[in-house]
Amino acid sequence: MVPNLGPSSGHCLVSTCWCQAEWSGLLHTMEHSRDSGLPMGASSPVKPEVLRHPERFSLIYSQHPFTVPGGHFLEFYYWDSYWVMEGLLLSEMPKTVKGMLQNFLDLVQIYGHVPSGARVYYLQCSQPPLLTLMMDRYVTYTNNTAFLWNNTGTLALELDFWTKNRNISVSLGGKSYILNRYYVPYGGPR
Repeated sequence: MVPNLGPSSGHCLVSTCWCQAEWSGLLHTMEHSRDSGLPMGASSPVKPEVLRHPERFSLIYSQHPFTVPGGHFLEFYYWDSYWVMEGLLLSEMPKTVKGMLQNFLDLVQIYGHVPSGARVYYLQCSQPPLLTLMMDRYVTYTNNTAFLWNNTGTLALELDFWTKNRNISVSLGGKSYILNRYYVPYGGPR
């Protein structure tokens, strides 16, 4: 079992002076900061110019701060965000997870699904649908069932996208099965 990695845990994962509790404390500081000079991978909001002038950017606007793995990218990626959220919950950062969930729910409201990443050129593709599982992890951690109930319709919209647009019929043993799959229906780049 993975230990609680929040600042209250006191766990030290390495034998050097840089302990998990110190790292988690840094993450918590970043969670409450809106400073654009945050370290790589830190939670930070998208600049308001992206919302005001979307035609100037390939980045898709997200209202709430989010965390990216490794710090190489400025945008989140769907599959990666599941694992990021797992780590954030272990680090006692449900506020950041809720914001990331809200960003994804907003994308489903606008586009019908969560694209692979927060760039306009990813709008035609998606990664495995993990939004419901992300919500489950968040609600299990926080017991915020009101957030779940308020967004059940949006979660159903994403499922509808997959069952209507990303499925394939497979026959086995005389039976036919409909499977959802992640697939890009276009032959061009991305």
